[in-house]
Amino acid sequence: MNSTFSVMLHSKNPAMRTRPSNVPLIGDAAPAQAAPAQAAPAQAEALQSNVVEGQLAPDFSIVQLDDTLFKLSDYKGKKPVYLVFWNTWCAFCITKVPKIKNFESELANDIKVIAINTSRQNSVEESRHFSQKYETNYALAFDHDESITRLYGVRGTPTEFIIDVNGIVRHRDGIPDKLNPHLAIWSAVTPVAQ
Repeated sequence: MNSTFSVMLHSKNPAMRTRPSNVPLIGDAAPAQAAPAQAAPAQAEALQSNVVEGQLAPDFSIVQLDDTLFKLSDYKGKKPVYLVFWNTWCAFCITKVPKIKNFESELANDIKVIAINTSRQNSVEESRHFSQKYETNYALAFDHDESITRLYGVRGTPTEFIIDVNGIVRHRDGIPDKLNPHLAIWSAVTPVAQ
């Protein structure tokens, strides 16, 4: 794909889903960063991953901007997770900030909110500045090597997931505007068959 053209990403409002023309889609390899020809099978699989609804969410750990560790599996059996991949330059991501702040304010005891910056054309400092500017009240993290971004098959931002207490992906994008009516379903622990 020629990254010199502005690409319309998946959105009902195309005006909100453009990206700067000099920003390649996530996963597009810049010539200096091309993947090795003989990638290990696990690496190749991770590069091609596409997490879909109904499947077990891949586990990961990441250090949040407040220097605390987030590990997805720590929430299994405890509470669902609202995971959003974002960038500071993403206009649609910015429009979601009030909604995400509201989720965190009203539902912090019921659902874990974490927003991971894909690191595409961003830095940790830009992420911190974004957090201050928009007064975010939810956990932010920075995917330094894009490994989690690739693991979840994220090609554009924002990309959102709801992962229930059983670790199952309930939504990939299309997150309901109101989470309350769904929390009972997402929080229901399913016994493991023996």
